[in-house]
Amino acid sequence: MSARTQKRLAQQNTNEKLDELLDLSKEANRKIDRIGERVDNIDNRLSSLEMQVGKVTTKAFVAGGLGGAIVTVGIELLKAKFGG
Repeated sequence: MSARTQKRLAQQNTNEKLDELLDLSKEANRKIDRIGERVDNIDNRLSSLEMQVGKVTTKAFVAGGLGGAIVTVGIELLKAKFGG
């Protein structure tokens, strides 16, 4: 083989390897993009859950306060009725 042919083959091999690296890089970028989308989706779902938990916590706090008040009133009524 002549030097020119060897150089052309070497350049062709280099180009093929670079094309393969480019394809792998594109595939990695697609996977990273998909992971980013999934992270965004999970983040949105967590935000929604945090809002729901906040609402439930407020309702539980109010219900607990009202329940405690009702029990206290009931105890005081029993004390008043039975002379406690």
